[in-house]
Amino acid sequence: MKTKSIFLVIFILLPFVFACSSGGGDNGSTDTSGENGRDVHLVKDGGIDVFNVEDIVDISVTKECMPPCTKGSCCSGSCVDLGTDTSNCGACGHACKSGESCIAGECRVCTPKCDGKSCGDDGCGGTCGKCTSKQACVDGKCVACTGSCEGKQCGDDGCGHSCGTCPAGKICSEGACVTCTPNCTGKHCGDDDGCGGYCNGDCPGGGTCNDGVCVGGCIPNCSGKECGNDGCGGKCGECSYPEKCGKGGVCECISLCTTEGRQCGYDGCGGSCGTCPEGQICADGASGAVVATYQCLDISTGCADGVREGFKDQKIYPTIASCAATWPAQSMRTTRTGALCGNNLGPCTVPEDACAPGWHLCMKNGWPGDLADRISGEDCNSPIAGNTTFVAGSQVVDDNGKCTLPLPCNTRSVICCGTGCDHGDYCVWKDMSSWVPYTDCNNFGGSNIGVLCCKDPPVVGH
Repeated sequence: MKTKSIFLVIFILLPFVFACSSGGGDNGSTDTSGENGRDVHLVKDGGIDVFNVEDIVDISVTKECMPPCTKGSCCSGSCVDLGTDTSNCGACGHACKSGESCIAGECRVCTPKCDGKSCGDDGCGGTCGKCTSKQACVDGKCVACTGSCEGKQCGDDGCGHSCGTCPAGKICSEGACVTCTPNCTGKHCGDDDGCGGYCNGDCPGGGTCNDGVCVGGCIPNCSGKECGNDGCGGKCGECSYPEKCGKGGVCECISLCTTEGRQCGYDGCGGSCGTCPEGQICADGASGAVVATYQCLDISTGCADGVREGFKDQKIYPTIASCAATWPAQSMRTTRTGALCGNNLGPCTVPEDACAPGWHLCMKNGWPGDLADRISGEDCNSPIAGNTTFVAGSQVVDDNGKCTLPLPCNTRSVICCGTGCDHGDYCVWKDMSSWVPYTDCNNFGGSNIGVLCCKDPPVVGH
């Protein structure tokens, strides 16, 4: 019975303790001002600290608003006014209780007052009504008003209605849309000085924008950093290739000699991956390679890509090579561009680009001796020449197999060597006393073919 009596006394006295705590300082309690102006009561006599945690916790919301808010703050992906929004009053996620209104960023119990008013402010952030387009709200009454937008592009018509809005980059000044120059000097967020844009977007980490300065939330820190995380989920910058973000947020250059296996040419860090030995050339962008491989190619092979597909024994055939390549149909004598190409580098723009520097398209000068003095007809008609079709830059037969010089030539009348050729004649290796070099060989090209490359200088005559 004694124990029950003690609990009963405490239960009866407890309301008085709390009642005293809400009074003045005589009872040993302290009234302090919480966040957003709310009272936080500290009851010292009973050894109890009472906090309304819901009133003082600022919930940070990191979901971004797209597009960024030009006015107000971004909360849960929506642009809101922290001064009036009851779900985000004073801070993102801070909701007012039932019956409260958000006034100037504070949750207050407010009773709308619209007695005798048909328009205007209700005293709780709401409105008592709206007037028609031909009325204006004066002292809470809708009165007849004749608005005028004469000579105006924008602004108020005199009755609380708009005469129009200005396009991006302009603002309304005395009824005219004038060019506006954004100014974000000293600002990290918020409006860009009235131009309708924003200064660096919303504040990160649920912070709010106060006169261009982010308050609360996460504050990015990129001091001494060129790249990496800013501490708030953003970046301090990007490194240019081939740089990578290293320790301490500093960009470090990684040599392309290692990452791309370059043998020569630029290393991406202001240096070089090396130079090629004599008789070789670096297939890089500067040398005109279709694919910048930055590899040292042996131009002594006669092929621009460094690989012979026919007449492979350079000791037996030092001045002629079969080089695989593709090119669009055109004259076999089109002037070379100088770009390195071939089956290992990519397609050619013109046929002779498949020949290495110091080599030319065989018989480009029109003389059969340029080919006949380097190989025999049997060599040309054997696998030694290659297992496809390799063409020279001339013709010596017509469609009937006669050793003549018809103009213009057609796609079947160029001289070729290899297993893919139809060797119906050997006019190149015959004594043709009436031979005269002709000037062109049109409309030849395609895939699964190649060219015959001869070492300079060209042979003149038969």
